[in-house]
Amino acid sequence: MRPRTPRLRPSGSGSVPALRPGRRGGTPRAGGFFGRVYTMVRRIPRGRVLTYGQVAALLGDPRWARTVGWALDACPWGRIPCHRVVNSRGGCSRGYGSGHPDRQRARLEAEGVRFRLDGTLDLATYGWLGPPRAGRRNRLAGRA
Repeated sequence: MRPRTPRLRPSGSGSVPALRPGRRGGTPRAGGFFGRVYTMVRRIPRGRVLTYGQVAALLGDPRWARTVGWALDACPWGRIPCHRVVNSRGGCSRGYGSGHPDRQRARLEAEGVRFRLDGTLDLATYGWLGPPRAGRRNRLAGRA
């Protein structure tokens, strides 16, 4: 006699809003990786940018850049400044605003970011190094 394997139930319509809260007008999930992405992106100052990979690395998961993109695709409009996250070349994302990278560029230009002729921005000039780490001591100030 074979052991029984559990049957998978077909997913109902109730499972979709949990995966894409921003598309349904809901609020982002407080916990999990998506919530951590939203918290990090809210901390990016005006006129500065991070790449998807940098966001993932700052969160401790450097290989999750694509998941950062999924989280920003699902975020609610207006609450999280997702336009401040660009691709690794410093270009606007093709998936921003349902395929409108010009919207992302316009929002960044409104914050003072200047683009090159090829449509990318200088990450050395406009890149953000991330939030200050707690517990980091200044070597010149001596021991705390």
